[in-house]
Amino acid sequence: MSFVCHFDILFDCFLKDAMEYTAFFDINKAYLSKKEAVNLEAMANLIKKYPNEKFVITGYADKQTGSAEFNNKLSKLRAEAVYNTLVDKFGVDGNQLTIDYKGGVDTMYQNDSKLSRAAVVKLVK
Repeated sequence: MSFVCHFDILFDCFLKDAMEYTAFFDINKAYLSKKEAVNLEAMANLIKKYPNEKFVITGYADKQTGSAEFNNKLSKLRAEAVYNTLVDKFGVDGNQLTIDYKGGVDTMYQNDSKLSRAAVVKLVK
């Protein structure tokens, strides 16, 4: 019986370490695809499981397209799209979430600019 309890504690620790999701967007767009909305449901369920934890949603845009002003606005809209989906569609408590945005960035992943068209949901540690 104690093994199960320890396993539960380890599993919760693992989940908290893994609580990050990246939602990708089409170029110059700030709406979530159906696939991304479905994937966010799993993240929403994890967030709701830990009501005392806080999460930050950070929006990004790739630097290769659009002006700095446009990319700043776009990255904010992407973070808001994820926030609104989590709260309005999946019932996450908005008080658990904060929004941040970074504007245009060179690259986030694998030197591929299209992978910078994203919003990242991450546990605040």
